Amino acid sequence: MRTRCIGLGWLLLSAFLTALPMIGYFVTHPAQFSARAASVTIWYYVHEPLQVITEFLQNVPRVLGYFCCLGSPTISSGLPDYPGVTPLLAPFLAVGLLGTAWYSADLFHRLIGLWWLIGLMPSLVTIEAPHPLRMLVAIVPTALLIALAPVYLTAWWERLGILLRPMRWLPGLVMLLALISLPVTWQAHFVRWAEAASTHRANDIAALSIREAVLRHTAAGATVYLPMSRLKDAPLLYYLGGLYSREAMLQVPPAEGAVVVIAPDRTPTDTMWARLAERRLTILPPLNEMGLQIIRRGLSSTAAAPLYTSDGDIAAWVAPLEADPAPFVQLPTRPMDVSFGPMRLTGITYPTTIGLAGGEQALPVICYWQADMPMRDEYEVLLHLVDDGRRAWGNGDARPTDWVYPTTFWRPGLDTIAAQHTVTLQAETLPPPGRYWLAIAVYDPSTERRLPVDDGTLSASDTYLVGPLKVPLPPPDSDIWQHAIKPNVRFGDVARLVGFTADTLTKRSGTELTFTLLWQAINTPTVDYTVFVHLLDARGTLVAGSDSQPVANTYPTTIWSPGELVTDRRIIRLVDHAGQGLPAGDYQLAIGLYDLSTGMRVPGYQPDGVRMTAEAWVLPVPVHVVP
Repeated sequence: MRTRCIGLGWLLLSAFLTALPMIGYFVTHPAQFSARAASVTIWYYVHEPLQVITEFLQNVPRVLGYFCCLGSPTISSGLPDYPGVTPLLAPFLAVGLLGTAWYSADLFHRLIGLWWLIGLMPSLVTIEAPHPLRMLVAIVPTALLIALAPVYLTAWWERLGILLRPMRWLPGLVMLLALISLPVTWQAHFVRWAEAASTHRANDIAALSIREAVLRHTAAGATVYLPMSRLKDAPLLYYLGGLYSREAMLQVPPAEGAVVVIAPDRTPTDTMWARLAERRLTILPPLNEMGLQIIRRGLSSTAAAPLYTSDGDIAAWVAPLEADPAPFVQLPTRPMDVSFGPMRLTGITYPTTIGLAGGEQALPVICYWQADMPMRDEYEVLLHLVDDGRRAWGNGDARPTDWVYPTTFWRPGLDTIAAQHTVTLQAETLPPPGRYWLAIAVYDPSTERRLPVDDGTLSASDTYLVGPLKVPLPPPDSDIWQHAIKPNVRFGDVARLVGFTADTLTKRSGTELTFTLLWQAINTPTVDYTVFVHLLDARGTLVAGSDSQPVANTYPTTIWSPGELVTDRRIIRLVDHAGQGLPAGDYQLAIGLYDLSTGMRVPGYQPDGVRMTAEAWVLPVPVHVVP
């Protein structure tokens, strides 16, 4: 007993050490194990317990049939008419299974049978059974079961007294049958299935035609442009990925020979293109309008010709280009130097003003990245539009360049990767006018862990804010301002107060005085100035007021554009500091700007250039408070 326990212990230890790397990976990357698996399980498609059990029971004969007489149900994973085990070896597999059951009291035989059953489970509990790729774990125990069949047969025949002497030739027979089956299996999987038109059709037959066209043109010394939206499709990326070494550059040397574009249609909307030349696949930044015009003119010319598939369908259009579009790319409009773990954001391009005319909006953002060190994980970039309160208004999460050039491919010191994002703003939840920021984070989707941010400051964070961006205010209603008071006073180089309007300046004590200011920006200041509106009594004492940034703290002066008109609605409660209603009488309303961080008021000037007292414009009409 002690010997068996020791042997079992060594077996378990060996198994654990063998599985340790995979266990560690799944522990640190749980989503890699669960996400895809969950999407193909039986219970993902049927939810009633009885339906799940019924589908599972139907999968049992399908999976077992794959080892004798049934092929793959889908052409994408194997031949429909060719089983996983040839008919010559299938009887020995059946004997092997009976043998493991017969000798199940022995640990070795029990483990072989259990190993085989575990290998079948991924196909038994999922759709499209039998699925050969999901049963890869069963390959080795299947071979072992076939190899054990002669051992079991010999033992049984000896027990029944059928054999007078050992059948030493039986293992050799199984090996001979396996060797005979090998050419047939090779022909079935690596010739018939690989070259079948149905296989190509199931795996993007157009991609094959595009691959051949790319190879033909680059072999002749031409430079070929492919849209990234087509290249990222798995079949085409697979066909070209092993033939061309990949890189990502902001600028490349001009093409020396002919330049050709291959696109799925003649009116592409892509801005991201890949450049293939001399066995190199270069991922460029998005083309600017000049670069796009070169491609559009080529595809719309009479020289553009269709590229056909083997079925006679149009796979793409091929056209010569008048020039190389590579010099006409979008470079960063704002340099950056912010590290996210092993990768660094070196630049960014984004619109500073967001127009919200119409329904759903798409905000284009380009992030420029470099690798500081080699990466082993495939990172994704989280990109959201957020307001000052950190509420998210749009989502532009994406894997940089998708799978065409994932982060594990990035070469430190060599590549600059331009990753295009689209922040989608839903029509029903468009952000209101105000200041916004791009919140950028990098995370590992398999662990959902965000990388730390280092922007040169001491603050610890996993998100970096870039901006500001603004959603502009609508223009003021001209009818309202026709009868407004027009002070036209200037506050430094910040803005002019060009309008004041109120429904009434006579209000009851304890109620609210509501009025609207119209500002006209002179410059875009670097300070978020605060607007003060103070109610003064006859002695000039502050008795009530309201200080805040423009438009209820939502439209700060740092996003104002020169000449922009800003409608700023204000409210003053007509109560004193103790909350009691103000005494009846006439009051003055003083208006101005100041820097909250220093308390310094912005100098105010009358239209004639005379500096205003206390740097404030005083409403020429008194506010009348009645009991």
